[in-house]
Amino acid sequence: MRQVFVDTAALVALGNKRDDWHDRAVATKKIGRITLDPAIIGGKPCIRRLRVTVGTLLGLMATGISRERILAAYPYLEPDELDAALAYAAWRSKNRDQKTGTDHV
Repeated sequence: MRQVFVDTAALVALGNKRDDWHDRAVATKKIGRITLDPAIIGGKPCIRRLRVTVGTLLGLMATGISRERILAAYPYLEPDELDAALAYAAWRSKNRDQKTGTDHV
């Protein structure tokens, strides 16, 4: 199993303001809930090794389904894990080269 951990150096893209240090620490903690395991859904980013992918949660949120309805449908998820999915997606999008499509992890 490969678990994703992001250090604060990778989150420097969030900005250099003094108040951003707290935001970076929170984002690092949240992203730590995301796991990538080749044995679980082909290695797609999942929440805590569960068979709930980041993409599934993002898709539900993007269609306007409320957090409450998502959590009711997946009672084993915690509210912070929806935030983790968003933080992971934001981190991935900031670390992707738009011209070549390669990752800068």
